[in-house]
Amino acid sequence: MDKNLPAILSALVLSVGAGLPVFADESNFCLIPVRAVSVVVGTPIAVTREIPHNYKVLLDQYNDDNMSWKIMGAFSSIPVAVVAGTIKGCIGGAKHALTNKPFSKDAFSLGVLDE
Repeated sequence: MDKNLPAILSALVLSVGAGLPVFADESNFCLIPVRAVSVVVGTPIAVTREIPHNYKVLLDQYNDDNMSWKIMGAFSSIPVAVVAGTIKGCIGGAKHALTNKPFSKDAFSLGVLDE
């Protein structure tokens, strides 16, 4: 019996833990691991989506300038877009994960980006 006890206890824990996402819509302790998964998965997605968005916004500011300023702006906008996109993506990904319905597109930062 001593050899089987850890296996039985781990099977019991796994069987109870497998049913937790079923109760994710209710506001109870089951929501904590679901929100954590949304933060872990949704934040890199938000960062990946924010960096090109910020780069495009920065490049659009050079529309009225001549070609030499556009070329210089294209190269100088890359580090700014990476830093700003990372910061906005981390904040936005966590915000989306904690405020939207669990397991939805918006919880994983796949919906519309914040402006």
